[in-house]
Amino acid sequence: MFGGENSVGKTIVVAGRSFQVVGVIDDWQPMPKFYDVNNGAFNETEELFMPFTLKEELELPNWGNNNCWKSPDGEGYKAFLQSECINTQMWVELPNATAKAEYMDYLNNYVMEQKELGRFPRPLKNRLSNVMQWMERQEVVEEDAKMMMWLSFMFLLVCLLNTIGLLLAKFTGKSAEIGLRLALGASKADLFKQHLVETAMIGLLGGFAGLGIAILGLQGIKSLYGDFVGDLATLDISMVSFTLFIALLSSIAAGLYPTWRACNIVPASQLKSQ
Repeated sequence: MFGGENSVGKTIVVAGRSFQVVGVIDDWQPMPKFYDVNNGAFNETEELFMPFTLKEELELPNWGNNNCWKSPDGEGYKAFLQSECINTQMWVELPNATAKAEYMDYLNNYVMEQKELGRFPRPLKNRLSNVMQWMERQEVVEEDAKMMMWLSFMFLLVCLLNTIGLLLAKFTGKSAEIGLRLALGASKADLFKQHLVETAMIGLLGGFAGLGIAILGLQGIKSLYGDFVGDLATLDISMVSFTLFIALLSSIAAGLYPTWRACNIVPASQLKSQ
């Protein structure tokens, strides 16, 4: 709005009112947007924030859920704010378990005090949820996404079983070579390391190939769903590293048994057969 200049202290007009800029937020896009899952857990963050104390003065409306167990006593905005309607989410930063326990005591004491005034007829049931617990309760991640994750792991298991079979066949076909090398003085440890490195290289190449397929798949998802999944259908460096690590670890695990079998053949039997 100000051509890239420092906007702190400048004035902007929103909804016919003038506001002074007191700070500029750096790039901040939590995904999911944990603090407002009601209006879209994967929406972009807001472009403007203002002090909560202005809500009553400016009679700012609410977006999201309004839960009322009792109708407001009277008409107008002030009556709504003083009613039994829950329309605001409260987030607090509690650095340790002691702070959490003290804040829970504060909440419980407040509710018990209000009960004496005739409010909150239900039994005491306050609870504090951290970010992950809150998103789980709100079912931010759909069940079908979890199902797809488990299907992916099952597919990985099937691939590993096939890899074990292929490596077993490959190394068995090299029995004569392995037997000859053992007869000439090669140690089982050296042969084991060599074949394990070969297996790891196959897994690493498979990991790169899988990343290429994943990138193509993400591009397909973006073309189907548009900008809505633009920030979700991405691969960052941590995901790429984890993918290659899983590919490497899986291939080594799949190659242990075939490698062990190949390194334990009897050289004499292989030399006689040749």
